[in-house]
Amino acid sequence: MRKATVRLKRKHPVLRVFLTIIAIFLAVFLLLEIGVFALHYKEPYTPDYKKENISAVLSKEVLTDEDYTLLFEQTGLTKIGIDSLISAGRSEDILKIQEDFFAKYEIKKIQFSPITCCHENYEEIETVPLENGDVIISPTSHFSFYEIGHSAIVVDAAEGKVINATGYNNKSCYEDISAITIDPSFIILRPKADKAKREQIAEYVEAELFDLHYSISVGVLYPKFSEKPLATNCSHLIWHAFKNFGIDIDANGGKTVFPMDFATSEHLEIVQIRGIDPASLGIENKK
Repeated sequence: MRKATVRLKRKHPVLRVFLTIIAIFLAVFLLLEIGVFALHYKEPYTPDYKKENISAVLSKEVLTDEDYTLLFEQTGLTKIGIDSLISAGRSEDILKIQEDFFAKYEIKKIQFSPITCCHENYEEIETVPLENGDVIISPTSHFSFYEIGHSAIVVDAAEGKVINATGYNNKSCYEDISAITIDPSFIILRPKADKAKREQIAEYVEAELFDLHYSISVGVLYPKFSEKPLATNCSHLIWHAFKNFGIDIDANGGKTVFPMDFATSEHLEIVQIRGIDPASLGIENKK
């Protein structure tokens, strides 16, 4: 009897440690779940100021800097975006984009694991004419409290095709542009390089970064840059393509790269922004 009591006392600390570990695990999991819940119901940004009638501005033959500033505030389109739509004979689409910019849409909330989810619109949003090499980023995928985001690069604007790395058990592949412009929040970015260089970057992505395994740990378990990468993810794929041509589009220069790191890169300029407060990125006056 005495031996049994001693044995039980010896086992008791082990049991306590085990139960403590379980309690910590459950507490961390609960905290992560709270993060999912908090962002799951976060609505995309819409302006808190008045929607103006911009038809008179769009009817002008020549737009001033003040006109472009007003149009950016009303549509999320920078000078590049406005000019490209007007040149394409799509001035009426600028009015549609303004409607989208101010509208509140019903959002589809997709939880694809216990602690990760994303948001999508039920309908695609109007965008500017895209060009090969354009980068599209979105913050709408998140892990608990952290907005990981998603990104893609345009490789065939004529056919509406991007290449991206969508997630584990998937390889980098072609997708329709709508796969990311259906997100309620996105930014379309254009490289400041000339058109020939942008075409080269798009061609490189197709030739060298297609059909690669997905890994979130690139930059940690894998080198951030290598001539023949073994794995990639949506933001690394784009960063690697530009880095191959001597252009580092990672704004903070960290060991890893995330989609929203491209938003303030000095090598990219905004063409269109939707569902994101420009002031939150320090780009309220960027045209």
